[in-house]
Amino acid sequence: MQLHLGVLIIGSLFWDVDGEKKKHRKDWQRERLDITQRFLVRAPIRYGRKSSKRDNTFTMVFSQLCRTKSKLGQALVIPFKNQVSSANDLILEAKRLWSAEQSTPEEAKAASDALGASWGCVALLQNPKGQKLPREWRERWKTAVAQDKRLPYGRLKHASGEISIVNRGGVLKIRWPKPLTRGNLVPSLDAIIATATNPCIQNGRYHSPKMIARAWKRAKEEHVQYFWKNREGKIWTFEDDAIKTYLT
Repeated sequence: MQLHLGVLIIGSLFWDVDGEKKKHRKDWQRERLDITQRFLVRAPIRYGRKSSKRDNTFTMVFSQLCRTKSKLGQALVIPFKNQVSSANDLILEAKRLWSAEQSTPEEAKAASDALGASWGCVALLQNPKGQKLPREWRERWKTAVAQDKRLPYGRLKHASGEISIVNRGGVLKIRWPKPLTRGNLVPSLDAIIATATNPCIQNGRYHSPKMIARAWKRAKEEHVQYFWKNREGKIWTFEDDAIKTYLT
């Protein structure tokens, strides 16, 4: 069996690919993805994770509280160039995705055999209208995500009133993303993988747009480019307009 696989991207993994420090990410895009076939989709995303490498400013996370129509944001789905023909292929692509998420080539090499770390993990989502992953594949995936007990599968933080965005079996708990235009490849994909990161929750809540903007205003000016570059890449959240107001 051969299945069509894609990746759901919600942040800098798409646009932060320039320079020697991001060579590993650019190589991953060039070698693994059919970047010309990328398509915009609706996805339940928001700014929610404080990144120490970005001076404690915020990056994007998936959130169950953003699943209603008025709170869906916009993200990218990009098909892989090659179909996956085994559970090993699927797991290998997930490990390559996690490696591409790292900040430097050295960190990418060190993480080349991992599916996550304390700050996030790679999750799987099946298309309910696509080819169903064989039972053997699903069991192999569950086994792979369970091998390292330190990984946050089923334990990603979440606000009051929502569940963890990734369950213990490594499944991303969102609806299949809805494409914004006709004639794209999203409906023909059988599954997608995505990186879900650990949000910063305070008193059972996500931080407000005002607090998110304040973090960028306190930090070095370069860090707010994460927000503007996402918007240039057509990746945004339902809170973007409010964040922009506070930033300006």
